[in-house]
Amino acid sequence: MGPGEAYDAKAIGTEKHEALARWETYQETGEVVSNDAMTEWLDSWGTDAEKPCPVK
Repeated sequence: MGPGEAYDAKAIGTEKHEALARWETYQETGEVVSNDAMTEWLDSWGTDAEKPCPVK
């Protein structure tokens, strides 16, 4: 963390909890969003044709 950045333990705890929940779901289902779908979505950022976030 750099100078002047606030440390928000609650937010970090929430993010960690969400990441662990996603990991557990992946382990159970094996479902993922493909790299191609993510790349296509990210490439659309900042364009007039921005795409919605891909879902599994």
